[in-house]
Amino acid sequence: MVIDEAAKSGINLEINCVLTNQNIDGLERFLEYLERYDNLLLLPRPVRGAPTKFLNPSDTQIKSFEQFVAKYEG
Repeated sequence: MVIDEAAKSGINLEINCVLTNQNIDGLERFLEYLERYDNLLLLPRPVRGAPTKFLNPSDTQIKSFEQFVAKYEG
């Protein structure tokens, strides 16, 4: 995987992603995979503009994601 090769070479990585109702449920598994890297920053962002009408995560999805993220916060 490209991420593996870049991280092994010492490159500091930033992954930007837009959280949608289509990908938010799989993000927990992706974050668990990324835990192996010390030189990686993940920057999730909300959907913006007109696509929010059909791509925004549901309230239930957001609450579940917030609970998952809370495990990593202070």
